Amino acid sequence: MSASRRPIVAVMTVTEPRCSHYLTYYAAVASWAQHCDRVVVVDGWSDEDLLETPQALFGPLENVEILRNEITHWGSGVNWHASQHSVNIHAGLSAAGDNAFVFVVDADQVLYPPDQPLRELLPTDAKPPTWFRFYRSKFSGNDYVRRLDNSGRLFLSSLTAQGRPQIAIGYDTERDRPSDFPVFAEQIAYFRDPLSGTIKELFAGPPAPAAGLLEIDCGTFGHFWFTPEQCLAKLNRYAQVVSRLFGVALPRQLELQLKAGRFGITRFRGKSEMLELPLPPAMLRLVEEYYQPGMLGGAVYGSLVQQPQLARARERAFRLERWLRTKALRTRGYRGLYDLHTWRSTGEPAAEPVDVGQLYDEQDRYLGSRGTAAR
Repeated sequence: MSASRRPIVAVMTVTEPRCSHYLTYYAAVASWAQHCDRVVVVDGWSDEDLLETPQALFGPLENVEILRNEITHWGSGVNWHASQHSVNIHAGLSAAGDNAFVFVVDADQVLYPPDQPLRELLPTDAKPPTWFRFYRSKFSGNDYVRRLDNSGRLFLSSLTAQGRPQIAIGYDTERDRPSDFPVFAEQIAYFRDPLSGTIKELFAGPPAPAAGLLEIDCGTFGHFWFTPEQCLAKLNRYAQVVSRLFGVALPRQLELQLKAGRFGITRFRGKSEMLELPLPPAMLRLVEEYYQPGMLGGAVYGSLVQQPQLARARERAFRLERWLRTKALRTRGYRGLYDLHTWRSTGEPAAEPVDVGQLYDEQDRYLGSRGTAAR
C-alpha cells in the first residue's frame, strides 16, 4: 500500500483527565483528530465521558473512537502494574489495524504547529514493520524549545495473525531493561491485574532501530494543570509502582519535591499573562476555561533552581543514596515484578502469569503501606 493511501491513526492513552489533572487531553485529542483519519483513545476506565468536554470546546470529533475493555483497565492509587501504559499502547496499535501510520502519543501532547501537512511529511517508501521518530517539544517559560526524545514515535504498523503488533513498547533484551523505544515483539510474558484479575500481555525483544527522523512536531505540557502538591502526590504514586516493578528503594521525599517544582517558584502568572504566551491555540482555549494561579504551567522559577549543573549533581547524589538502600533491601529478600516475569517465545506455550496483587502484598512488608516515598 502506498504512503498516500495508508490511513493515519493517532493512538492516545488516558485515564480520568479531569480528576488526574491532565486537562491537556481535551486539546490534544482535538488537535490530532483534525489531521488524522482516526484517533483511538485508549481509556483506562475513566468515570467521565471522554468526548463530551473536548467536543463542547472544539466541535464534533466524529473520527475519534474510545477503546475501553478489561485489558485497558488501569487501577487506582498504586494498584496497577507499571507497564500498564505499554499494555494500553499495544491495545491501541491492534485497534489501529494493519499497514497504517500510527502516531503513539500521550494525553499531554498537542500537535503543534497546528497547520502541519502530516500526509506530505510521512515517508513514501517505508515498509512495515518499522517506526520513525519525530519531535516532542516543550514549552519552557516564554519559549517553545524544540527537542527530540523517546516519546515522539510513529509506527508503520504490522500485525500478526493473532492481531498483536510485530514491534511494540516493551522489554529490551539486549539492554536488559524496559524501554520507551520500540522492540521487536519476539517474546511474551503475562501478569494478573491486581484489581480485576485480568491476564495481560507484555512483550520483549531486541531493539527495533528507527527508520528515520520526521519533520513533525508536537508540544508536550506534562504537569501544566497540577499544583505543586498535586504533582507531588502523582510522583509519589508513580515512584511506588516503579519501585515495585524493578525491586528498588523508594526515592526520598526531597527528591520528589524537587521534581514536583515545590522549590524556587518566585510567583505564578495570572490568567491574562498566560493568554499572552505563545501557546497552541487549543491550549489557550483551555487556559481561558480552566487556568488558575498556582498551577505549574504558570510558575516562574528563580535562576538558581534552573541551573543544569546543580540539577545533575543532585540527581547523582540521590541516585547513589537510593542504590545503597536498594542493596540493603535486596539483601533482605525484596523482589520486583521483573524478577518474576517469565519470558517465552510468542510461539511457545504461555508461561504462568505473575500475580501482581500477591507480590505487592509481599513487598508491603519492606515498603510499608502503599503510601508515600521514603522520608
